[in-house]
Amino acid sequence: AHQSIVLVMGVTGAGKSYFINKLRPDSVIEGHGLRSQTKACALIETRIGATKVGVVDTPGFDDDEDSDAEILATITRFLTTQKRLNISLKGIIYLHRITDDRFSSSARRSLDILLNLCGDHALPNVALVTTMWAKVDLSIGLQRDVELTSNYWAEFVSKAHIFQYNGTQAMAETIVGQLLAEDDVVLKVQHELSDDHKRLDRTSAGRLVSSKLE
Repeated sequence: AHQSIVLVMGVTGAGKSYFINKLRPDSVIEGHGLRSQTKACALIETRIGATKVGVVDTPGFDDDEDSDAEILATITRFLTTQKRLNISLKGIIYLHRITDDRFSSSARRSLDILLNLCGDHALPNVALVTTMWAKVDLSIGLQRDVELTSNYWAEFVSKAHIFQYNGTQAMAETIVGQLLAEDDVVLKVQHELSDDHKRLDRTSAGRLVSSKLE
């Protein structure tokens, strides 16, 4: 059967490796602290029910060492190859820590990059997922959740999938399953790079970090 893939994105420390290890135990080294353990995009193959799916671990934005520009370049290189090989992309799972007491400028920039990477048409193929609920008082978490959906995530809410991730394998599979049920998607940045032949720093997402794109 031909394989579909799903990308897992977010700032460093949002729980990407934890999420992927729930889908397939011990497949990724989990980082502790702020340095991203993931420098390249890594494809982890797993199954959701009978469906084979490749889950792609991506380097986190806002990492100490790599600028967001390098990370965007790494992710778009992967997306360019995926499109050239006709591997079907089902969407992006974007993780955000509910433990963050404020929405930092790096979280905002990373979300802007996501929006411009995907384009409006691809939002049904996006799942915005809050993580680390066990580490926060529930009432505070719910308050932050309302703030996210009514404010920072407002542009996504009507089209994207939104989940409060409880840390279990079952829910991780549910989230991936939701995207597998969507049509294949070609992201805005993929159209810009392959159909419009733009350089990365001229794409919508690239322009957000273009001062850093060499």
